[in-house]
Amino acid sequence: MEGLQAMAKMVSQEAEKAKTSVRSVRHKALDAVKKAFRAADDRARMDKEVSGGCVRLVTGCVTVCLSWTSQVANSQVTLAND
Repeated sequence: MEGLQAMAKMVSQEAEKAKTSVRSVRHKALDAVKKAFRAADDRARMDKEVSGGCVRLVTGCVTVCLSWTSQVANSQVTLAND
C-alpha cells in the first residue's frame, strides 16, 4: 500500500509540473499573439483560441491524475479487505 501511495503522490507532482508547463507555454503563446496581431479583433480571437486549448490540456492533466488516484484508492480498499 505504501508503494501505491508513493506512486499516487508522484503522479500528482507530475500532473502539477504538466499544468505549470502548459501555463508557461500559454504565456509565451499569448506574447507571440500580441506581437503578431496588431488588430484588436484578431488578437482577441487568437487569445481565446490559445486560452481554450490550454484549458483543455490542463483539464486533461487533472482528469488523468484524479482517475489514477481514484484507482489507487480503490485498490487500497480491496487490499484492506483481503
